[in-house]
Amino acid sequence: MPRLHQGLSLWRLLLLVLMSATRVYRDFAYRDAAFRILSDAYDSATREIIARRNELEAYIRSFPLFRTSLAPLELTGSPPESARRMAHAAGQVGVGPMAAVAGTMAQLAAEAAIRAGATESIVENGGDIYLHIAAPLTVA
Repeated sequence: MPRLHQGLSLWRLLLLVLMSATRVYRDFAYRDAAFRILSDAYDSATREIIARRNELEAYIRSFPLFRTSLAPLELTGSPPESARRMAHAAGQVGVGPMAAVAGTMAQLAAEAAIRAGATESIVENGGDIYLHIAAPLTVA
């Protein structure tokens, strides 16, 4: 098989082109969040969004400062995975945890799709994008 730029075979290049051409995104909205999702396991991703959002809202009811803090904070009680990830990300850059809500929800949804067997999962939420991809992708 002939080799092309960056060591790609003609077969691999054709596969990449076909995968890029066949990516289909679907919209999903829950509460006040709007998502664009590409995944063979779309239902798994959307179920994860709903479950994680409900967990996060329950946590916020028990710890209202989580929603309003503009600075990193220590978590109380038994925070769900989403709250732990958000607090960790916020602590890295010195902002409140809600600054990380869109990216965290995108990542959790994509990870759920991959666990369910999807080969690719791309989730966009509020401009934050989480990618688990099998072929190159241009984000513009």
